[in-house]
Amino acid sequence: MECINSISDTGLTLIGNDSKSNSGSERNRIDVFSRQYAMGGLASIEMAQAVKEAWSLRKESRGGDSFGWRNFWDIACRWRCVSDPKTAVSWIDGLTKESYERGFGLSTPMFSHQCRVIRYYPYYKKAFERFSNLTKELEDTTPEQLDQVDQAMKETDPLGQLKRMHVAFNRGFYVVVSCDSSAAPGRELEGTRLTIQESHHPSTGYEFSIRMPGTPSRYSKFSIELDYIWGKIEAEYRKGPDLDIEEYSKLVMSLYFYWVIFSPLSRGTAACGILGICALHLAAGYCIRPPQPDGVQLDWEAILSSSPDAFLSQPTRAGETVLEWLRGRRVPLSEVDVEWGNVPLVSQLCPDIRKMQELLNHHTPRPAGGK
Repeated sequence: MECINSISDTGLTLIGNDSKSNSGSERNRIDVFSRQYAMGGLASIEMAQAVKEAWSLRKESRGGDSFGWRNFWDIACRWRCVSDPKTAVSWIDGLTKESYERGFGLSTPMFSHQCRVIRYYPYYKKAFERFSNLTKELEDTTPEQLDQVDQAMKETDPLGQLKRMHVAFNRGFYVVVSCDSSAAPGRELEGTRLTIQESHHPSTGYEFSIRMPGTPSRYSKFSIELDYIWGKIEAEYRKGPDLDIEEYSKLVMSLYFYWVIFSPLSRGTAACGILGICALHLAAGYCIRPPQPDGVQLDWEAILSSSPDAFLSQPTRAGETVLEWLRGRRVPLSEVDVEWGNVPLVSQLCPDIRKMQELLNHHTPRPAGGK
């Protein structure tokens, strides 16, 4: 039990949800998100421990290949599945051959029918501006259509904007936010698709969404980018005391940039990406303290950018850049109330799903009146 208490409290502390009471002598019941907070902390710790072990010992993974970004994020996927079995996470290339080759499409609407999607609408303005500018660059756009695009950008009502755009082109269509390659400078990858479609059910209107096609070709190209950045992160990590934390953080955030645009999971890509940021900094001896910038969703900042540099240096919705936020929240583990050297190995503590469930349930409140 002492071991369980130690790893549970460490996981919650590292992601900013300390389970101890003000007196420090009594456990409190945590809110309804406690299970996900615990999952995030435990997954980050196991991911960090796996990285340290692999990169320190050059340990080989079970498949015989060197420990790579897929091995790394497999850990997050497993914890995500166990914490919420009703919303399982799968690698897209692990779906049926027919679904994968046809192209598994992930779609996230900002505006649907005649309604604003509360969770994502805050990025509607930025996305629509990007959509409009990219539309103007289409080769077959006529002067009349360009004028309609300009008129749509002057509209204040999103439904009016989308209607004008759809009518101007007389069809639903998409534009692509290009993504610059780091592995092969000068090459462009297919980034995020900004899509507009007319909808009729349950009401007439329009859908404005982002889409990531999960095709074999795209999968292969983004895997190359992730392999390249992962190798640079490992090389920086191996410098030991000479590690440049500023350069290391930039590389970690570049990995996150390509990861969320790639979207190789059926769901949960952004959440697993955040766990990756925390874990790689933990492995290097740093903790990323919450919260994220107010009103900012890091994955949306990334998918609407064309390069890692733009993602890191352009002001977010909160005004500060991603790098400025990171510098302000990056803290050496020596300044955090965690004895990192005494934290048990999560992989040994939770060798199977049952043990993982037990550890998650340790910090999950029971229903009122439950025994």
